[in-house]
Amino acid sequence: DESGNESTLLVLGQTGADGRVVAYISFDDDDFEIAYAELERRYYAGEGTAFASAGAKLTDFVTALNRGGMDAAFAMLDNPNLRIQTRSRSVFPERTTAELRGDLDELLSMVPTVRWWYSAVCWLSPTCCVIRQEREATGPHGERYAWTDIYGVEFRDDAPIWVCRFNLDDEAQAFADAESRM
Repeated sequence: DESGNESTLLVLGQTGADGRVVAYISFDDDDFEIAYAELERRYYAGEGTAFASAGAKLTDFVTALNRGGMDAAFAMLDNPNLRIQTRSRSVFPERTTAELRGDLDELLSMVPTVRWWYSAVCWLSPTCCVIRQEREATGPHGERYAWTDIYGVEFRDDAPIWVCRFNLDDEAQAFADAESRM
């Protein structure tokens, strides 16, 4: 306002089939997890019903990461044959889930706060999707860091069997690779 006061909040808006607003819910800025969970719940209970089973695993994974529950998050990736492939310019090569866990543990040791979320999930089938993952962290001196990646993911029995990281500008390849898995 004119006095310099400001407030930040998160807003979840939902429209009905007729395009009219059916829900407008505001959350305090520090209630990100609650707002994100409500967004996911509404989507998978409505138009995302066909993807709800695997979608719940994505939501649980990112929620566990945000709570610092690395054991819980990586229990969801409990597949000894799963390797996180990369088709990006990242310095990280293809990795096992244990190697990914080690990299994330190292990141968490360097920053006091980190937040993950999926800003977009495009389901190609009930078991295959392309995800835009966002990650923000605050350094020990208040510095801000942000990463955005694209992932292709395939599920079998609600567990990921294929995960591949792509450069942000290589979305077309992510979709092509994911489509070839269907």
